[in-house]
Amino acid sequence: MNKVFLIGRLTADPKQGQTPGNKVYTRFALAVNRYNSEDADFINIIAWEKTAEVIIKYAAKGRQIAVTGHIQTGTYEKNGEKRPTFDVVAENVELLGAVINADRAHPKDASIDDLEETDDDDMPF
Repeated sequence: MNKVFLIGRLTADPKQGQTPGNKVYTRFALAVNRYNSEDADFINIIAWEKTAEVIIKYAAKGRQIAVTGHIQTGTYEKNGEKRPTFDVVAENVELLGAVINADRAHPKDASIDDLEETDDDDMPF
């Protein structure tokens, strides 16, 4: 079984890419803290189509997210030398932390005045 579960923070704003066949994707690195350590691992993630669009729209550098996916290895050639690649392909992404305003692409830029109050009586539970 090839399954990965990660929680970490984006190291940079995600950028949109597109294949020659018009498939939308994004690549980004996720800083994941090591267990019982102040060190972190930087994991390369790739997301496709709708998952990529959500990440591009709502996630920014420093945003904490949870990623479920699988490991994909490959190779590429540079200066005549084959080099290995190691990526996690995101199957599901969950944005963690409070979203201040869903219309903002970068919630971290919001001010305290942008917070909306919720009436508990309107909650379905």
